[in-house]
Amino acid sequence: MFVGVVLFIGRQIGNIYQRLGPAGAMMANPGPELDSRVDQITVEDIDGKRVAIGGIRERRSLLIFVSPGCSSCAELASGIRAISRHDRNSLEVVLLSIGTDLKQHQEFRRRHSLASLPYVVSPELRTRMNITTVPYALLLDEEGVLRSKGIVNSLSHLESLLNTIDHGYRSVQELASKREAARA
Repeated sequence: MFVGVVLFIGRQIGNIYQRLGPAGAMMANPGPELDSRVDQITVEDIDGKRVAIGGIRERRSLLIFVSPGCSSCAELASGIRAISRHDRNSLEVVLLSIGTDLKQHQEFRRRHSLASLPYVVSPELRTRMNITTVPYALLLDEEGVLRSKGIVNSLSHLESLLNTIDHGYRSVQELASKREAARA
């Protein structure tokens, strides 16, 4: 009897998941326009290393805007580490912070084991990219063209940016819209 109830509940959850669709990064209006080219910008990270952002690259670039005081950013850290390790041959991950207190950024990076990733502190870059909220990510292809963007509060949101571009969609919303149109 118990097994039957568990199977029934599992099936109902599956049905709900199919109706709701994937829970991906919510594409919001901030940031550069989709399909626009992001010209190369060279900045220094908090270790004093030069980091090139945008322009023609060997790998895709995932630019993730974070802030040390952001609890969602702290929760996202393990997902950032996982993506950077898993996709290291095809994806360059760069953290960009919107704050200005260098000690807070160094502590955030240390506490969340993000020292292997470039971490840029640049309020000017945030303004230039028109980023108004964190955590927020931009996915650039090898040509420096913005292919996907969105608010990223979890590993599944980060993966959704990568998955949508891999399947030819610019956002999870576009993918869901196409699926809904196909059902109609």
